[in-house]
This record gives sequence, C-alpha cells and structure tokens, in this order.
Amino acid sequence: MSLRRALLTLAPRARAHAYATTTTTTTTKETTKETTGIVGLDVLDDPKARYQAVCEDVLREVARGIPEDAGYRKIVEEVYEERLAKTRAGANAEEIESAIGEGQIEELYEIAKDELGLIPKMREWKPWEFDHEIEMIEEPKENPYFAEAARED
Repeated sequence: MSLRRALLTLAPRARAHAYATTTTTTTTKETTKETTGIVGLDVLDDPKARYQAVCEDVLREVARGIPEDAGYRKIVEEVYEERLAKTRAGANAEEIESAIGEGQIEELYEIAKDELGLIPKMREWKPWEFDHEIEMIEEPKENPYFAEAARED
C-alpha cells in the first residue's frame, strides 16, 4: 500500500477527530480545527482563503504557455475550476472538504502546491509535442484466434 493511499485511508478518521466545537454564545457555535491528524501536515490559518488562492494560482499558471488543446491543461483546468467553485460555495473548511471529497483541505492545498511545481516542468517537457506519426487504422485487422476458434466449431 502506498503512503498516499494509506494517508487517504486514514484521513476520514483523522478528520472526524480534528474538529472541536466550542460554544461562543448560547445561540452560535464555532467549529475550529485543532489538528489534521497527519504527522507533518499542520492546520492552515484561514484555510478557505489560502486554498482558494492556490487554486487560482494553478489556473493562472496552467493557462500561461500551455496550449489550450493540450490534454494536461484541459484536465488541470477542469479539476481546479470545479474545486475553486466548491471552495467559493463552502462556508468553511469542513464544508469544502465534504464537497470536494478528496481529503482534508490541508491535503488539497499541498496537492495544489505540487501541481504548481509540476506546471513549469510540463511547459519545459512539452508532452503535447511529439515527432512520430500515429497510424490510424480504419478497419480492425482480423484476429487469428477468432478464425481458429471458428474452424474448430
């Protein structure tokens, strides 16, 4: 089992214990996150604003220097536009985590920072450009195993 998969498996349990509810008045409750439950992953200060800002950074960077028709750009834009919309719609980190469904907001933040590190490398590598031709097969070739099976019947 990979470390990432193990962390994602443990994340729901950690998240359940991470939030503490404190009563500020008799009518309102304030939920604060005390810990992520993951070693080395600290709780973000103002998580909604920080995650929203990093999503906007990812979208801005991927649009710079990567062709619009590149598969990488399309996927990154689709993922981060959806996450940004859910972040803007959520009232707090817990709602955002639930809406996105991919772990804690601190994990999502780290993933977005990793994506920001990958984008310049993708610009340099240009995987959307290649020198070889792709052979288009109009009709599939006959499968010899089907022909052999037909003879046996």
